[in-house]
Amino acid sequence: MTQTARAASLPHLEKYEVVEEIGHGGMATVFRARDRRLGRDVAVKIIHRHLRESVEVAKRFSDEARAVAKLRHPGIVEIFDVSGDDEHERYLVAELVRGKSLRKVLTEERALPPEIAASVAVELAEALAHAHERDVVHRDVKPENVLFGFCHGGESGKADGAVEVKITDFGIAKMLDQQGVTATGQVLGSPAYMAPEQIECGEVDARADVFGLGVLLYEAMVGHPPFEGRNPAQVLRRVLDGQFSPPEREVPEIGAVFARIVSRMLAQQPSARPASMGEVARALSDELQALGISDRAAELAAFFAEPAAYRRELPARLAPRLFARGQAAERAGDVVAAADHYNRALAETPGDAAILAHISRLSRGRSRRSLAKKAGLGAALALVVGAALLGARQARSRREAPASVAPSASAEPVAEPSARAPDPAPSASASVVASATSAPTISLIDRGRVATGGVAWGGPPVTHDRGVRFRVFPKSVMLSIDGGPPFAGDGSRKNLAVGVHTVVGSVGAGNPCCDKVTKRVEVKDDGDTDLEFTISLPFRAATLVSDGPTSAQVRCPQLNVFIGGKSSARVEMSKSEETARCTLFDAGTVLEERAVTLMAGDTTRVSWRAR
Repeated sequence: MTQTARAASLPHLEKYEVVEEIGHGGMATVFRARDRRLGRDVAVKIIHRHLRESVEVAKRFSDEARAVAKLRHPGIVEIFDVSGDDEHERYLVAELVRGKSLRKVLTEERALPPEIAASVAVELAEALAHAHERDVVHRDVKPENVLFGFCHGGESGKADGAVEVKITDFGIAKMLDQQGVTATGQVLGSPAYMAPEQIECGEVDARADVFGLGVLLYEAMVGHPPFEGRNPAQVLRRVLDGQFSPPEREVPEIGAVFARIVSRMLAQQPSARPASMGEVARALSDELQALGISDRAAELAAFFAEPAAYRRELPARLAPRLFARGQAAERAGDVVAAADHYNRALAETPGDAAILAHISRLSRGRSRRSLAKKAGLGAALALVVGAALLGARQARSRREAPASVAPSASAEPVAEPSARAPDPAPSASASVVASATSAPTISLIDRGRVATGGVAWGGPPVTHDRGVRFRVFPKSVMLSIDGGPPFAGDGSRKNLAVGVHTVVGSVGAGNPCCDKVTKRVEVKDDGDTDLEFTISLPFRAATLVSDGPTSAQVRCPQLNVFIGGKSSARVEMSKSEETARCTLFDAGTVLEERAVTLMAGDTTRVSWRAR
């Protein structure tokens, strides 16, 4: 396409000269444009033509302008202007951030060093805290909505090479002082980053953004989101289940302190999460300070200037501080904290003889051994060494692998039980008690106990039973354990032997709603209270068939369906039944509107009277 033809294809606005397209989303396209009056470059977000006549979409679009107009913070993309009701295009005008999105950075880097990810999260937490103080909840915190601006030649008063972190797109923000568009039960947002209360259309407040930032921070540190699936419905189920692999098990260099912060942000219940973004920012900043990182801006500039060099040099900076923190905790008699710091130091510098010697002394010392026995550590302290060594190697192998991440399978395997524990006196040549192709069953010491994968270290495998309760979704699920007879799943209690069991969940043959699922669950001997497992069946997609005029169009915003008058659409379902308002229109004229009910796994045909 010639330059003249390309210019002719761009939108024409009275006050702005549109120069080029720089982004495209499901709701709008973003262009770089020139403000004709002020002579500055801006970003213009123009709503898609097929959406601009929708009353609901128009309201969401206008809400973005009103919500962000209340905010003035260097970490929030500023809105300059909004289109008038009489203009032929509906658009927002925002500051132009010259750089790239966090999604682009993660595509290039796969994951960020934990200290860089935490530094970015602090900047975002402070910006979101500003929004929350003004009763604005973002509701869609994700890498696509985080922008890095790279300053050159002293732009905006910043030093050359400085990096700005900004959050954008408050397009589905909900103002706490008025009724939001979710009042009809519509779920808005990106499934992998939505808090459970958003999915269930419950009360949403600032803690939903805490959850979203937790998902973003996990992905930035680990290289993939905590909740993954083959389709949006499967992702939503996994968010509701609240099951994810601990971040420090995925990447040992993350360490126990950062891992605990992230895991708390991902708590299913809002009350269990940090109460505010200010609390999140303080917790992350405190750990960064303890690691010797007090100038976050300098760290970000150094990383983005030369990522590979930054990664090479970081372990040598961190290991001495982690080692010193481990020594201090050891002197104070805090075995768990000492192991946490030594563990991460060893992940940063695998095979370090001094660190291994301290772990050896920690496990041999009389008073430490007594405390370890009370805490249930015993000889498992030695396995911390092996797990950290293996985890460090696995993490480095993942960083060297291609950036693509395969989606999770529906089955959820558990780690196989390992052999008996080795001699508790580790050395630089200590062997790893796990195969090179499986995850270690011992990772980090957590709150005074070690997960042992169903094996009692220093004795024979435990064989007694433990009470187990099952929570199923949907409620009609029938369960079968280890090939046994089916039974009603919801709230059922069973006594199962300690070990791994295969659970199959299904619905009756006459119910097309859901696919059968097989899940392996591990019953551990780590307490007397009943264990609880959740079995969620994936909902099958529904099919909507429209029997209307060929020239007409059908839109069902709640279902995200926009199709021709005589056509069909496949609709992903997050529950067994969904009712939504659908409109038949032609040439901008509404011909008919009605409520349409879809059933998971079934076909709904709409014969319009106006045809």
